[in-house]
Amino acid sequence: MQFDQAEAKALFSQAMELLETDPFQAKNLLSYGKYISQQLDDPCLELDFEFWLCGVTLWYQRRYAEALQMSIQGMVEAHKSRYTSCIHRRADMAYVLLASYIDYDPVGYAPKIYETIELLENEMQPDYDLWCLIQWCRSFMAFVLGDLDNALQQVEKYIARSEKSYFRLADAYTLAAIIHYRRQNVEGLRNAAELGEYYASLHGDAPWMLMEGFLWQAYLARCEHDEASAQRLYQRHQKELARVKSKADIYYYEALCVYHEAGHEWEAALETRERQLEDAIQGQSPFIITEAHFHRLRLLYELGRPTEAAFNEAIAAAEGLLDPVPYRARLDQLKEGRDG
Repeated sequence: MQFDQAEAKALFSQAMELLETDPFQAKNLLSYGKYISQQLDDPCLELDFEFWLCGVTLWYQRRYAEALQMSIQGMVEAHKSRYTSCIHRRADMAYVLLASYIDYDPVGYAPKIYETIELLENEMQPDYDLWCLIQWCRSFMAFVLGDLDNALQQVEKYIARSEKSYFRLADAYTLAAIIHYRRQNVEGLRNAAELGEYYASLHGDAPWMLMEGFLWQAYLARCEHDEASAQRLYQRHQKELARVKSKADIYYYEALCVYHEAGHEWEAALETRERQLEDAIQGQSPFIITEAHFHRLRLLYELGRPTEAAFNEAIAAAEGLLDPVPYRARLDQLKEGRDG
């Protein structure tokens, strides 16, 4: 059978169109495209397909353990001599491995993560998109490690870097929204949510960012007793949700849950946290799983319905972390009645 590069690139384009609506089929197309690139002996094109096979698994299917193993194997392959000329593709593979470590256990892998950030920025000639993503890593790591002031400074740098990309701007403002929420900055949250929605709309294919923008604004409307606006924004979220088959990230659930809490829809809020935990367990990321347990448990405490079983499950989840001490300290604070 004869193959050509045009066929491989056509498969790539088809796969990109299916990322949100059918990530499973997108991976099938990418796998076949990788096979064609191998038959053509085109190592750089092969790494393009390998990067996106890892990326679909990580960002659209949210199968974190699988994505980490794929990224490790892909990075080992990318270091072979036949890929020496593929400078930007090798940098992309380093990034998807970095992103996999961040989503799997950002606290435990923090030294490796920061080492890789410096390597990417200073030694691997990142292209524009990767240069932006490096700043996302700095922003997200500061946020996860609890340094909200630094996280805000870093995300502002991410916004500045992203000025040429609607998608990156949507992503940056979506991250800024959760940072402002945790800092209890209402106007900062409002601005970030509106701009996140705006740039996601301009991009045209960033449904989860768009939905988070709707939900944060709906939450704020409920806080201001404007239920009509809250319902309108929530219905826009529901319409967008109906068309996607990709998986949400954990901060989508944060926005959805606080929207329900603001309307005193306690059972809907608890159902949201249960669904988040179910998705987290399927994804097999110790970090995502422990965060889901923590927020479910916090809601149970707020409702006056904590159970020893739920607390023990949350404690047991920490066993998957490289460093469970900070997470266990948050749980202890929660049990003692202090917000972790």
